[in-house]
Amino acid sequence: MKRHMNIASRPLADGTIVYDVRLTIKGKTHWKYGYATLKEALIARDAWKLDIRQGRFAPAPDESQRLVHDVIRLRLDATVRRKAIRDTERMADWWADYYHGRTLKEVTVDSLEQARRQLHTTGRKGNRSVSTINRYMTFMRSVIRYGVQRGWLPYNPADQVKDYPEPDAPEYEITPTMEGKLYVALGQPYAQWARLAILTGLRAGEQFRLERTWIHLDDRHLRLPETKAGGSQIVFL
Repeated sequence: MKRHMNIASRPLADGTIVYDVRLTIKGKTHWKYGYATLKEALIARDAWKLDIRQGRFAPAPDESQRLVHDVIRLRLDATVRRKAIRDTERMADWWADYYHGRTLKEVTVDSLEQARRQLHTTGRKGNRSVSTINRYMTFMRSVIRYGVQRGWLPYNPADQVKDYPEPDAPEYEITPTMEGKLYVALGQPYAQWARLAILTGLRAGEQFRLERTWIHLDDRHLRLPETKAGGSQIVFL
């Protein structure tokens, strides 16, 4: 493959190849990131060189100096599907506090590893599980990827931080006898609440936010307008 002066190619997270232009001016390297095709990058390079020869050169703004907090808000605003938005906003707030006053350029592998250690010990109810920490890292990867796709960073350091191995989810089998003992131990009205949870599989947050208009007894189902997984869901009774 032919190499082109001052042009570098790189893959994005989805495998798409983009092209960056690099010029060294008065001993300092300047970049323009994220051209979709080699032809666009070559045109940009030649136009940039012409501007320099004719004295019209102005350094491209260093987009890596954007504050992490601002990029997080931009990423949230760009979210089309508001899936588990409350959890997402909670993770966004944590990362915004952690990188308070720091720029995209300061998001390094080391700082992300330190963040994971801090996540482990600062949960609201004690230590966070590895599954929860992995969800926080997934969110931060998406934030940095948002910047990379717009040419604000040349690569995503979060891609170098591998998720923790997660244990298999435990499986429970409740026999009718065990279920009966549970209801007796709980007493009313808690036994009825437990019975509804077992029959429907509703999360606690879904069950205790139920509204009468969502319940259709004649058709033996209830309709949740929004779930943690995103979108509405019909639960049969």
